[in-house]
Amino acid sequence: MADIYLYFNPEVVPSEAVRDFRDALRFGVAENLTSQDSGGQLTPDGISLHAQAFGPLDLPVKDVEVTIIVNDLPGRRANLDERRHVIAMYVKSWLPLGATADILVSLQSGSYEEIQGAGRMRH
Repeated sequence: MADIYLYFNPEVVPSEAVRDFRDALRFGVAENLTSQDSGGQLTPDGISLHAQAFGPLDLPVKDVEVTIIVNDLPGRRANLDERRHVIAMYVKSWLPLGATADILVSLQSGSYEEIQGAGRMRH
C-alpha cells in the first residue's frame, strides 16, 4: 500500500498534463518501491494518487511537489535513495521545460487492512 500526493502549479503544469501522467507515476512508484519483504509487493492499482493544484494560501517551493508515503520495510530502506532517484526521473521526463519539482519518499511504520462494508449502517 502506498499513497502519492502530487501538488502542482496550474500556471506551469496544466491539470490535463497531470491527468495524463497519473497512471505512469503510479506504475513507476509500484515498480521502484516494490520489495521482496513480506507485504512489499506494490501494484499500480493498489496505489492511491491524490492530485491537487496549489491554492491561494499555499506557499510552494517548487512547481510540482510529490510526496510518496509507503510502509517502512528493510528492503525499501536499504537502497531508498536509488529508488527515489528513479521515480524522480519519471517525474523529470514529464515536467515541462524549466519547471521545478521535489520528490519525497517517506517510509512509515503502520498497519494496513482492506475492508468492505457489511451493509448494516444505521442512521
